[in-house]
Amino acid sequence: GAAAIFLLVWSIVDPPDRQMNKRLTDDLNEDGGQIVEIEYLCRSDSPAWLVFAYIYQFVLLVAATVLAFQNRKVSQQFNDSSRLAIIIYGDCIFLLLRTMALYFGSAIGASLSAAITSFLLSADIIQTLAIYFVPKLYAARQVSKQATQSTITSAVDMGDDSRLSSVEKIRQNAAQKAQMNQNSPKVSNCPSCGYRLIQQKRRFQG
Repeated sequence: GAAAIFLLVWSIVDPPDRQMNKRLTDDLNEDGGQIVEIEYLCRSDSPAWLVFAYIYQFVLLVAATVLAFQNRKVSQQFNDSSRLAIIIYGDCIFLLLRTMALYFGSAIGASLSAAITSFLLSADIIQTLAIYFVPKLYAARQVSKQATQSTITSAVDMGDDSRLSSVEKIRQNAAQKAQMNQNSPKVSNCPSCGYRLIQQKRRFQG
């Protein structure tokens, strides 16, 4: 929000343009005069924009430090204070190095200063991603794998239970039918009179 507005105003009011930078060296030419080194670089007319950007980054680091300190007693599951502290420490170091590159830019050369600043910015972003975001993505991936494995295991267990229950049902039905056959009366015809005789087995327990 605020950073985007600042960059927009900077680009409109004082857009970076090609500028010539002259630097007096200690080397001498054939006539005995000192050699002037000319470099072309892209920058704004006023250095105040870049200084304000560095101050804004410093304010953000202070706010992040306060936030990390306030979150130190939060539950470990949601506590990112340790990671934030490491990131803030690294950002402070990179900000200090970029400030030194800006301050000594006239002595080391504009091209070398720009290259060092670009490298430091890239390293700052990489360390932030590696410390804060990569562990979270890895943890989320592990949770997803565990959830998938538990779902598969539950499905297999449910399938085994259903198969076992079907087998048990078949056995129970067969046992019930056998018991009914044993307890049911037997019907037969009398050979002399033709009447139907019913015989029932009774179990005696001693």
